[in-house]
Amino acid sequence: MGCSLSTETKRVALDPKKLKRTPSGNHYIFEVPVEDLQMPGEKEHHNKVSTPTPQYDEAMDDSAEKLLDAALEAQEKVLYYLSAEGKAEFDPNGKSGEVTMMVRSQTSETLQIVMGYRSFGVDEIDMQRLLDVLMDPEARKDFDKQTADGKMLKKALIDEPDRRLDLHYDAFKGMMNVGGRDAVFAVLRQKINNNLWIVSSKSVDLPEYPENGVLSGYVRCDVKFAGYAMSIDPDTEELTVTMYNQVDVKGNIPTWIVNKAQNKQPACLNDLYKLVRKD
Repeated sequence: MGCSLSTETKRVALDPKKLKRTPSGNHYIFEVPVEDLQMPGEKEHHNKVSTPTPQYDEAMDDSAEKLLDAALEAQEKVLYYLSAEGKAEFDPNGKSGEVTMMVRSQTSETLQIVMGYRSFGVDEIDMQRLLDVLMDPEARKDFDKQTADGKMLKKALIDEPDRRLDLHYDAFKGMMNVGGRDAVFAVLRQKINNNLWIVSSKSVDLPEYPENGVLSGYVRCDVKFAGYAMSIDPDTEELTVTMYNQVDVKGNIPTWIVNKAQNKQPACLNDLYKLVRKD
């Protein structure tokens, strides 16, 4: 009697929250319980986004791998907050023009997270132009009024059609009697699927770029995670851009002042839309 090969395959709905570091700390794996395995034909869960398996170039040095790990950690958080479960953690925080503002309030354990989103229409902007602007630190001040300056420290540490890794520097204006802040952070642009691009960023501590080592007069802050999600509705082809930001500004500053200043930042999506809109 011969053996027949089954054509059935199993699919796994990858939950970003199950992305774990290996014991070495240099790679990521998904921890997927057996009960989460799905057979073809089962109903898919549309509130989950499949996360691509991180790819590491064998020639990548330790410093570049450190930057990639930081940016992927931020990407994981963006993916989580895009999910239905993650969105439920935010409360409405008003509107600014076409931007819907949301906030995940500060707790005793976590800092405030601000979020905002708005429609960029159907075929109203060029996606590549949008991605190029978001990966250009010098262009940030053209749409984000809180940005004082930006510099590209290292470009294209990874340079592939679907992903690029940079090291950026941004300086932010002082607000409400709070002095200016700056940050050095890893930035990753990655295509998650045909309908979703994410630009994620997170602060990194590098000895070659100490406080006052790039520009003087700024206090070094800690960008816990920040990012932009460009999602396209597969039915209507409408593009929605969502922005996230969680920052520890450092210093002895009253929490209400910090939170009030940060609450306004997602409004910059209005100026971003104007900047990249097709003529």
